[in-house]
Amino acid sequence: MSKYGKPVWQHVFEASKNLKSETFSPTDIVKMVHETNPEIPSITIRSYVIAMAPNHPFSGHWPSIRKLHGFFEYLGDGRFKLKDKIDPGNE
Repeated sequence: MSKYGKPVWQHVFEASKNLKSETFSPTDIVKMVHETNPEIPSITIRSYVIAMAPNHPFSGHWPSIRKLHGFFEYLGDGRFKLKDKIDPGNE
């Protein structure tokens, strides 16, 4: 069992799908995740948002997350969006 009920990447992914906006910042995801899971540290959530965007310059610091859960596209200026095509096997 995961420390937070499920893997952090899953909390982050679900939060991104539930946002009303097509683009988002890590802060948007932190707020959404903290609505139901305030115990997950903000820095952890922010790190996962970056790691889950393979085209982000720092995502290489988390190669397994980048490869297995690369669901986001980095748009620049601290903005992200869900990729158009997501491999359902990793969801």
